[in-house]
Amino acid sequence: MKQILIPVGAGLVGLVLGFQAMLGLLPGFIMGKAMERFETLGGEANQAGHFPPIDETARTVVRPSPDIIYSGCMYDVSNGPVAINLPALEDESYVSVSFFDARTDNFAAFNNRDFGGAAAEILLHGPVPDHTHTDPGYADYDESVLAPTSTGLVLLRRVLSGGVSVEDADAHRRQFGCEAL
Repeated sequence: MKQILIPVGAGLVGLVLGFQAMLGLLPGFIMGKAMERFETLGGEANQAGHFPPIDETARTVVRPSPDIIYSGCMYDVSNGPVAINLPALEDESYVSVSFFDARTDNFAAFNNRDFGGAAAEILLHGPVPDHTHTDPGYADYDESVLAPTSTGLVLLRRVLSGGVSVEDADAHRRQFGCEAL
């Protein structure tokens, strides 16, 4: 009986350690792949990039939504804050911006209704103590967000609703901005 308990116990310990290792490594691996994908589409750090509209050939996700067009920004706040500009959208259409850290955790999200349809500027600053939002020059921003990691992704989603054409929605989302300060 004791001869069976040792391999079973060792197997359980190995399973627990393997699971913990997966939890620690997998999110960073996934975000690394997402950033690589963003770079292949021409994206650069602290610059807005725009993904092509979803069509029947888009299969990077299981069920892509043709009713949403995406823009994004790989942020790097290690040298200072990054300004994120959300374009105005006053009608019944919907645009959102979500912030993801280097471990894929969503740490902030806003939409056009949060700002009454007006354009908004969001200050993204990182965990580096010298780059906090206490600088008086940062008071002009509509929101200030602390990123838990120095790098990550900002994702803008523009919903195609209310009869808006893809071309008009594309022109709107291209006003999305992301730049280091």
